[in-house]
Amino acid sequence: MEFYPILEGLSRKILTLTMIIRDDEILLGMKKRGLGMGKWNGFGGKVELNESIEEGAIREVKEECGLDVIFMEKIGILEFDYIDSKELLEGHVYICSQFSGNIVETEEMTPRWFKIIDTPFDTMWIDHKYWYPLLLKKIPFKAYFKYKGHDKILDYNITLLNSQSKFKTKCISIILKRNSKIFYCKKNQKWTCFSWVHEKMTENQSFEKIIERYFSNSYEKVLNKIHKIAVVNIELIDENFISETTVYIVDMSDLSDVVQVNGYEWLDINDISRGSQWPDIQFLQTIFQSKSFGAYFLINTENVLFSKYYDL
Repeated sequence: MEFYPILEGLSRKILTLTMIIRDDEILLGMKKRGLGMGKWNGFGGKVELNESIEEGAIREVKEECGLDVIFMEKIGILEFDYIDSKELLEGHVYICSQFSGNIVETEEMTPRWFKIIDTPFDTMWIDHKYWYPLLLKKIPFKAYFKYKGHDKILDYNITLLNSQSKFKTKCISIILKRNSKIFYCKKNQKWTCFSWVHEKMTENQSFEKIIERYFSNSYEKVLNKIHKIAVVNIELIDENFISETTVYIVDMSDLSDVVQVNGYEWLDINDISRGSQWPDIQFLQTIFQSKSFGAYFLINTENVLFSKYYDL
């Protein structure tokens, strides 16, 4: 699923960025001059005329830290769009884990080994934290970052290049609503009351009919207000599937005696802590709007690397 802007009237400059990794360590260089001075980074620069992108990457590693690349693999493409520039920077990201020689300080860089868990994000380009987990897991990706200056990201997009090969699991989730409150499990911090996997449902039945039948059988209630509010795609970076969940809101304002479940209570949306508004803090506010929407979340374990909301 791609959410990339149409970029017209911009010239492209092709760059390389090589991250050198051994075991649990990564080699970074402190930039001593030019763009990015004072930041830790991988090794790279502009591809010269009459050389391939890979040849440029190998040359830049040698020039900036003294190592000779034995083997490298491309893992990603980065696009950097600066609002005050007519030039788009296109960076090709490589991983190198086979090399020879000794690291040396150069006019461009001061190299240093870091434990991967101690990667100094606070003194790196701020976009690294979004695509770095993909690099470490060798998951091919494409990313776009729109910058204002060099320290503020206005917008960004990330796409996994292996997403098209993943299969989709289809589910439904129901959120019970009463005015500005939702039915909420405080112990587990869950707002989704019920969910089913689509493949387990009876064929040729709509989601709405399944929900209506459930409430009729369980509570002897007929639902008059059920509303499809969202279609949410959730992709975990190291899973081979994408979860597509259709979210419904059931208005319980006229059915106040329906649900009595231990551990659950009606809670005002404004009283729910931000940490429980998974997958991000915008989601609960968005589902209470009357307009249906779509959403996509790219997640590394419990951290959202990228999210996007759009009209259905």
